[in-house]
Amino acid sequence: MNPVVIRQLCLSWGIFPVLVEGSNPDVLEQEGIQGALTEGILVEGDLIVVMTAPTEDSEARGIALKTVPVSSGTEQESPD
Repeated sequence: MNPVVIRQLCLSWGIFPVLVEGSNPDVLEQEGIQGALTEGILVEGDLIVVMTAPTEDSEARGIALKTVPVSSGTEQESPD
């Protein structure tokens, strides 16, 4: 996600995107959650939606969504 998209999403009610750069999705997820906790966007016990998209060098296809409870960090797949 690029900075322009982040600014555009901030205009939508209830959307607080966090840009984290890197290549390991699990590390990125944790860094994003920690960054949002530090900024006060999240609090312990929140339920968030994590969106990931494949990079150019990735074999993955499509966008993935999952819900993550901030308090435990365990993952749950979101329903289609």
